[in-house]
Amino acid sequence: MSLPIGFGFVGITIILVLVVARAIATRLKSKKGAGGRVVPDAVAPKDATYVEIPGGIRLRYTDSGKTSNGKKSDDPTLVLVHGFFCCLETWLPLTRLIAKDQPGLRVVAVDLVGCGFSDKPRSWPYTFREQGAEVASLLEALDLTNAVLVGHSSGAIACAAAASRAPERVSGTVFVAPGFFQDKPSFLSRPALAPVANFLAGMYLRMAEGTMRKYHAGKPESLTPEILNAHVASRRSPGAQEALSAMFRSSEGPLVETLRDVGVPTHFVWSKADPINPSSGQQKIESLVASGEINVPSITSALLNDSGHWIQHEQPETLYREILDFTKTLR
Repeated sequence: MSLPIGFGFVGITIILVLVVARAIATRLKSKKGAGGRVVPDAVAPKDATYVEIPGGIRLRYTDSGKTSNGKKSDDPTLVLVHGFFCCLETWLPLTRLIAKDQPGLRVVAVDLVGCGFSDKPRSWPYTFREQGAEVASLLEALDLTNAVLVGHSSGAIACAAAASRAPERVSGTVFVAPGFFQDKPSFLSRPALAPVANFLAGMYLRMAEGTMRKYHAGKPESLTPEILNAHVASRRSPGAQEALSAMFRSSEGPLVETLRDVGVPTHFVWSKADPINPSSGQQKIESLVASGEINVPSITSALLNDSGHWIQHEQPETLYREILDFTKTLR
């Protein structure tokens, strides 16, 4: 994640932005749900399924199902985690491939806290690490004990944090175009700049459709109407702007440090043409592993030639093979 703004504001710019931001914030207030939560049921898909985790937060998720005899299986369960302020529909090309080719493989996809159609609590930290904690809570709620976490972009950070928190439930991680080197700017965490963060969040949301199309310009057909409409709708759901503003304001340490205690085999999938998280990150990670700064017992990687940032949209077949081949090494 990167923000389209620099640090050095001149005085008059700050005043103007604050005035505009406060005006917009006043006009775009969201409805409160019970207990101060914003619950976007009104615009969620009719078949939306939720699981409640500690704190009373509901996460929207999909689950291809448990074993037919109701007993636990030793086979891994794929848990798919979307990237920054996206939704679980981003995985549709992949999940449909799996359902067709490996119908017995259990696949869970989730909307992170504040994203998609999951709950958007008003008082919540909204850091990637805390989102990882909620992924760990999801594993517990679904009683998953052999999960392979698959995270795209900033979702990889949440997966790394989840693996560190719940090592007994995670057998491997797959990081797709991961954003471990996209650290957040810290200045927006200042309380006085909350209106600026809210203004930026509103601007980000209004540009949602155009931004999605921009990053699929090389393969526009890969951004299907179903995926695009789901992302646009979720970003217009009640509480979306407040949650995104809180994400902009949240402060946390270097993101690559979430890899420090992953402790399970990990597979990285990069793209040469990724304009957001370049594949040079693999060399940085290997250097950190060699120096002992992060603890990953085994690392493998793949570099794709014909894809941008959204690998799961542009090359779902290739990503499917990468994930499946990796899971076979865990048995």
